[in-house]
Amino acid sequence: MLAIPYVVVTLAAGFQRFDWRLDDAARVMGASPLRRITSVVLPLLMASVTAAFLFAFLVSFDDLTIAIFVSGGINSTLPKQMWDDIQLAITPTLAAVSTTLVILIALVVAISSWLKRRAR
Repeated sequence: MLAIPYVVVTLAAGFQRFDWRLDDAARVMGASPLRRITSVVLPLLMASVTAAFLFAFLVSFDDLTIAIFVSGGINSTLPKQMWDDIQLAITPTLAAVSTTLVILIALVVAISSWLKRRAR
């Protein structure tokens, strides 16, 4: 629920820039609705969809207080589990998860910058 405003604003900005004449041209040329979505709409909105996904992921991953109050029972979110590990006992698992997250974020940044350079 907390990430919905980020997603809506990001996608609204993407749709505001979107040229609907391209979709109309594909429809006039006989493209099916599925083909129009996969060939015209998604490639043009991919940057907005990716940014909305990243915003939603970061907001949901970062909000520990909500995770603490919402989680319960057997299942636990990763931020809550990391918080519990910090509070109860320092384990090598916490260091491994932290290292994995740092490497994953570095890979995402490197791949996105590579794709940006390649697109130019």
